[in-house]
Amino acid sequence: MSDTVVDLVQASLNDSALTTAARRYALAAVMGTDALAQAISTPDRPIETDNSADTAEQTARQFWLCSVTVAGFRGVGARQTLTLAPGPGLTLVTGRNGSGKSSFAEAIEVALTGQHARLKESPADWRKQWRNIHNSTPPEVTVDLLVDGDERPLTIRRQWTGKAIEQAESTVEWAGVPAGGLEQLRWDEAMTRFRPFLSYDDLGKVSGKPSTPFDLMLNVIGLTSITSALTALTKARDTVAEKATVPSETINRLREELEAADDSRAKSALKLLQAERLDTVALAHLLAEPVGTVDHSTSSVLGRLATLPLPDEQAVNAAAQRLHRAQGTLNKVKGTDTEQAMQLVSLLEAALDHYDRHGMGSCPVCGTGGLDDHWRARTDEQVASLRKQAETAVNARREMQDALAAAHRLVTPPPVDLAAVANGAIPTAALRGAWEQWATLAKETEAQRLSDAMLEGLPTLLRAAQTVKDAATAQLLTRENIWRPVAARIQTILDLYSTAEQHRPMHEALCAATDWMKAESERLREIRLAPFRDQSARMWAELRHESNADLGSIAFVGSGATRRKLDVTVTIDGEAGAVSMLSNGEIHALGLALFLPRSTAPESPFRFIVIDDPVQAMDPAKVDGLARVLHATAETRQVVVFTHDDRLSNALRRLGLAASVLEVARREGSVVEIIPNLDPIARHLDDARRIARSDRLPADFAALTIAGSCRDAIEIACQRVARQRMHLQGLGIAEVDDLLIRAQTTKNRVALALLGESRMAGQLMTHLSRTIGAPWAADVLRAVREGTHHPRDQAGQIIEDSQRLCNLILQELDK
Repeated sequence: MSDTVVDLVQASLNDSALTTAARRYALAAVMGTDALAQAISTPDRPIETDNSADTAEQTARQFWLCSVTVAGFRGVGARQTLTLAPGPGLTLVTGRNGSGKSSFAEAIEVALTGQHARLKESPADWRKQWRNIHNSTPPEVTVDLLVDGDERPLTIRRQWTGKAIEQAESTVEWAGVPAGGLEQLRWDEAMTRFRPFLSYDDLGKVSGKPSTPFDLMLNVIGLTSITSALTALTKARDTVAEKATVPSETINRLREELEAADDSRAKSALKLLQAERLDTVALAHLLAEPVGTVDHSTSSVLGRLATLPLPDEQAVNAAAQRLHRAQGTLNKVKGTDTEQAMQLVSLLEAALDHYDRHGMGSCPVCGTGGLDDHWRARTDEQVASLRKQAETAVNARREMQDALAAAHRLVTPPPVDLAAVANGAIPTAALRGAWEQWATLAKETEAQRLSDAMLEGLPTLLRAAQTVKDAATAQLLTRENIWRPVAARIQTILDLYSTAEQHRPMHEALCAATDWMKAESERLREIRLAPFRDQSARMWAELRHESNADLGSIAFVGSGATRRKLDVTVTIDGEAGAVSMLSNGEIHALGLALFLPRSTAPESPFRFIVIDDPVQAMDPAKVDGLARVLHATAETRQVVVFTHDDRLSNALRRLGLAASVLEVARREGSVVEIIPNLDPIARHLDDARRIARSDRLPADFAALTIAGSCRDAIEIACQRVARQRMHLQGLGIAEVDDLLIRAQTTKNRVALALLGESRMAGQLMTHLSRTIGAPWAADVLRAVREGTHHPRDQAGQIIEDSQRLCNLILQELDK
């Protein structure tokens, strides 16, 4: 995590119009996916930024390469050390292909990062070939660094114990004292952002997968945390969106099930789900409704039939028995003195009532007796006596009336639902007939007939009712079995809506944070990219020499999450072009212009850059530009270039640009030697001397090899002089190369260097003998051409004369 980016984002958030939640998510996302996950899961926990002073102090340190020691790794067998001067300057490490020079470059990368980028992207078989086949001891690479402001040397060592390149232990030592593992240096972010390694493969990535240069340039400008934040916010937003919305296909499937379900609740639920806005309260209430309580549909009728209120068998039996008892009691008082007493009480009470209204007088019945107070007293006594006698009859009559009323209350009319069900599966006809017959008993007043009819009709009624109830219950159960899973899915919909309501505020905040982060990333990209864009343009101006392609603006296109690419405007002869239209050399030059600035950024702690094989795809004009760019970079940085191509060292010499040159030579058994500051001419002559001293080769083969090495030295001297002469004459590099190719023989090339024209080879011997005063030079030219004709004991003289001729030719450089 870059503290600077966190500070920038936090400052921008403080000035934004985002809600508190959206600001929280945006800030947490820049700090990493774990911080964002925590901010989402624990919304009440404050976001803590970690601007560690230790990290700042570590990043402020500046590191320089002192040496790299390799043993048993890649092309290096026995232990060998490549010593470098820690400080600004350009160092070329040269050597033929297979000499082991790139092994030192890769060793530096593996030691400092714990990874091997090129092997990581290679096929599986290639990834296995990292051990040296000539060394049986455990592989080891060691890099010594100088740290500004610290007198202690820093040593980083990587030792392997397993078979895989990842199975190694990295250790850090300060002045020989162990200080833990590589993680102690805390430079992971700096190593990613200011990666101080640039390989041939890296240079070609500008024309590869569109997202690759995008990501590499993001590393350059230090905004990978912004891109990661945008990716994390987008992912979190989409994840929460799934919880904040109810999938339409889920609702559509439920609607189809509800349409097929024969249930009143299903129809009500379907109506609710078809509304523009779902009434979740009504839907929840519907789920709680028992069957048969929603409306008067078939399901409701079935529910009522399944729970028909039937006459209580025990109550009917009790009512019939009561009627029977009342009738028996009443029969006992009929025709008895008791009944006559009751009738006489009624007559006397009527006479008393007459007396109370009309007073004394004759009897209104017989006309003879007199009604007076004495009669009144006697009659009251008689009524009291007779009333006692009539009480039994009165109670019997009252009981009969009550028994009839109680029995009639048990006789109810047939339920209307018996006529409402038009379903053959419910046998209501028998029950309806039995119940209609039962209902006629409500008009029966004769107690015995009513009692007998109730006892006879009730079993038939109950049997028919049970049949109807069982059938209705069975149909309800069938419907309930259909409704139950549908209800479960309705509950799922309710749960989804509930979850959606809970997550909707979070989703809105994440959407706002994502949109803000996208705009903020574009703003910061432009700010951070501007200085690198200018630096890349200046480098391209040097590297594009004699190219018809020009470099325009550089911009990020797309978001950091999807469809991202680095848009590099290219014009070819003034017309709009594309990176894909550039040659390999131009693409590599463009890659160098784009990515070299990341390693030279002022805030980078790495004051060195290791470049492996940048020359091979470049034409001669680009090599001159490369020499100038590298030399300019080396004014403030330690630049170490590994190359098998002599063109870069030749260009540096031709342009008069200082550089240290080390040569890596590989002997039998992966024994690697490092020869410092050896000019190619001196190298060829030294090879000739080594062969002359050895007796391992046959004499004729040794003579031929010595002559060839001397000839190579003379021709290199001729090329150096010829290039400078023709360059001063205004010829382009391509023209110079063409003239050198046409000079096919050694004499032609010497003529080109000394006389300015290869076709003047016929005049060369005269020029050497008379004009320059070096008649011996002609003998040297014949000797290097006819190597096998000279015995071994003359080899030393031929080599020395070749050295003299090279010096003679090189004197032309000073003219």
